[in-house]
Amino acid sequence: MSKRNYNMSDFNLSYYTSKNEKDKRFGCIYAGMLQSEAFKRLSHNARLLLITSIVHHSTTKNYNTLRKYCKLNDIDYDMFWKRGMFILSASQLADYGIDSTHIARHWRELIDKGFVVCQYNNRHRKTYNIYQFSNKWRDIN
Repeated sequence: MSKRNYNMSDFNLSYYTSKNEKDKRFGCIYAGMLQSEAFKRLSHNARLLLITSIVHHSTTKNYNTLRKYCKLNDIDYDMFWKRGMFILSASQLADYGIDSTHIARHWRELIDKGFVVCQYNNRHRKTYNIYQFSNKWRDIN
């Protein structure tokens, strides 16, 4: 019997993890992050928010919301997109089945643990906050 060499291209993970075959939006999370002490110390809701943020970053909704925000505020869009910035509003969280009742506490946890930075806190302007992914979690023991 011959030994078969398997590689990842033989297995289509999206078949099992996507609603339909046309849905190609995904987020990449490396094992090093999941195994880190900083990630392990996050609450379950903060972990869910982080994973949702990573997936949401690659969606059309984030693209359109960021583009609209940049156009209204006369900001260079490419600067936002290339630096990993994203907007995740309460209504967008609801689309993912996440209740936004205590979400501020979980954003604060992600910021304090170094996974996310709030680049534009627009609470007093009654518009979206803009977040950016961070790698400061690597330095937290």
